[in-house]
Amino acid sequence: MQSLEKLNGTINTAKYDEISPVLSRDGHTLYFTRIGSPDFDKNMILDGRNVYESAPGEYPKILQEVYFQLSGKFLPDPSRSDFNQDIWIAESENQFFDQIYHPPYPLNNAFPNSICAATSQPNQYIVINQFPKEGGMRKGFSFVWQRLDGTWTPRSPCPSRTITPRGPWSTWL
Repeated sequence: MQSLEKLNGTINTAKYDEISPVLSRDGHTLYFTRIGSPDFDKNMILDGRNVYESAPGEYPKILQEVYFQLSGKFLPDPSRSDFNQDIWIAESENQFFDQIYHPPYPLNNAFPNSICAATSQPNQYIVINQFPKEGGMRKGFSFVWQRLDGTWTPRSPCPSRTITPRGPWSTWL
């Protein structure tokens, strides 16, 4: 019988939920989503401007409104919300995922972010949601690529017909 084993405390924390682990093609990098951490990326592009930088006084109220639109309920502290989801990366050295970091925008932003899968293309991943250049968020999936220097490309919409669903959950696509 097999049992679940948590990864080290910098990945599986007692304070936050970590979900959606995805391994890189070479198995040396683990991508995971951390929920409700105050260390989330606060960049929020709306109407072509970054609200976090251009209107810091309005930002908390706008974030509350965005999360209200997503959840249908008032969230007093959006930073602790289940919609506060950021991608984190753990790299393996000596067969342990011990080099952990939190990549900035454009991979993460104030909206929900999560890597769903590695594709057959090197350094290409599928992530949740679509983010138009003018700002906001649309439902769906996007492609991202990690460049050789470690930075990430902005998201490129992934047409749902490129994803072949399998299993009982496939009806939602």
